[in-house]
Amino acid sequence: MRRRLLNLLLNLLTVLSLLLCVVVLVLKYQTLSFMTNRHLYVEWSHPDGHRYHVRADPEGVVAFRFGQNLFGLPRIVVPYWVLFIATALIPGARLVRLTRERRSSGRLSRGLCPSCGYDLRATPERGPECGATTAAAGTQ
Repeated sequence: MRRRLLNLLLNLLTVLSLLLCVVVLVLKYQTLSFMTNRHLYVEWSHPDGHRYHVRADPEGVVAFRFGQNLFGLPRIVVPYWVLFIATALIPGARLVRLTRERRSSGRLSRGLCPSCGYDLRATPERGPECGATTAAAGTQ
């Protein structure tokens, strides 16, 4: 039960991260026409009276606080490539894991070692090159 819940959570996180990755790409495309498209910003007031501003510029996502510094800086600029990499990490890692698992299970079904890919006919319980034990060892 715990494993299924963790897997569901990872799947949801992957989908959310992939959607954010697409949003970053669309935002970058939209800011290419920044001179005609200046409405890509969010502005809000905090209960303490400070006003904050976040906008999409051609150089990246810019955040600042009116009248004062934000985290000791006049403004913070996060380039789009940083946002893209940050949001693409989880889907990329899951894709790599999925392809490795499929390759490994495909090798075992063809009688090959899941780790190194060598033929298991002579030694079905261990891979002849890497020495890894196989799932076939427990079934025989």
